[in-house]
Amino acid sequence: MTKNIHAHYELISLGETLKRSEIESKLNLSSVWPTGIREFSNCVFFFVTLDKSNKIEIHKYNDFFEKNIFYWESQKRQAQDDPLLKKIINEKINPILFIRILGKDKFTYFGKLKYINYDKNTNNPVQLSFLIQDFSNCNISIKFRSNIEKILNFKPGESTTSLYFKKKSRLQKIVLVSEILKNNSSNISSEEILSHSQELIDTIERSR
Repeated sequence: MTKNIHAHYELISLGETLKRSEIESKLNLSSVWPTGIREFSNCVFFFVTLDKSNKIEIHKYNDFFEKNIFYWESQKRQAQDDPLLKKIINEKINPILFIRILGKDKFTYFGKLKYINYDKNTNNPVQLSFLIQDFSNCNISIKFRSNIEKILNFKPGESTTSLYFKKKSRLQKIVLVSEILKNNSSNISSEEILSHSQELIDTIERSR
């Protein structure tokens, strides 16, 4: 079990690509994780494969990106009262995303996710939404950046996520970004503020 182990995920660079075994080696962890979720004392790792076309039906989780929102589906054994999901929803633990398109690919490290919302109409599995890193403001190599763009632009197919939940997540994301802008106003350019304001207007219009 890894629940009592502190995972030093900060040792991995944003955009870095690794196998599970390489993650274990880099973070000095001895446990092998044949699962998509692994909880540590300070965080929880999400291992996500976007292309699930060759998966059996029960493993075709509804995971995808919509701009800077990541929609993620829990394991089917997890209900809304699952202890780990409650920690994530109450922001008591940080979700860390390792993601790839195909099962043969290495995982790309996307870093820490910021919880947005969960769909109260879902259970076994539960659907959640997260704000991803702003990669445009991160110091990432060209090689890593092109891979990140490829993953963000991948469309896994038809989504079963409700339109209402998507709209609600987009609006709540705006609130989160507003708080970030407010707390970092001295480091934010006027162009970024204008862009954020236009996104808010567009989101409200789409939600009507």
